[in-house]
Amino acid sequence: AEANLAGFKQTSNFYKDVEALCKVMNIHVHPALRPVLWEVEKPIVPEGEDAKEPEEKPVTVVKFDRHRLDKNTLKALFHLIPQSQVRTVKFSNNGITPEQFDKIIEYLYQTPALSTVFFDWNPLYKEDFRDLGKDEEILYQRGEEEESKFVKFVSEGSRIKILFLRGNNLDDEDVKQMCEALKNPTPLKVIDISYN
Repeated sequence: AEANLAGFKQTSNFYKDVEALCKVMNIHVHPALRPVLWEVEKPIVPEGEDAKEPEEKPVTVVKFDRHRLDKNTLKALFHLIPQSQVRTVKFSNNGITPEQFDKIIEYLYQTPALSTVFFDWNPLYKEDFRDLGKDEEILYQRGEEEESKFVKFVSEGSRIKILFLRGNNLDDEDVKQMCEALKNPTPLKVIDISYN
């Protein structure tokens, strides 16, 4: 049974909210949604009577770098983002399948707070690559008449302003379809499709 998230109340601490929401959902906290200890800045604490509890900097970027993704992690992340200060998500080298890609796009469309998306080094896999044999073609191949999955990043429903799509094996047809979609109004200001 799915957890009812309607009554979940967020605080201003993203990582504590992730932990609490995962507890409600009865799932483990994904490693990418934990604080990275070597990136946490130690606040300067003044000494004396006027010393206050040091303030934590708000989390504005969430990185999924070389992590596999699951549907519950994505659900938790995109449930928290609208009420948080996260404005950038970075997906890099995640072994994403077409089904996971569609779910990410669906969540992105529902999350206007996100303005910057990195989707780098993520050619789409046919299925979870751990299930594929060594001799099988592992990358997803779009059908001849099928719309490019990547065009969804730049279509009218997208609210993304800055988009990085580097190293995703985009072909000429992907780029052509994205250029056609960009003829329509979109908030997109910057797009990087290098290394394709």
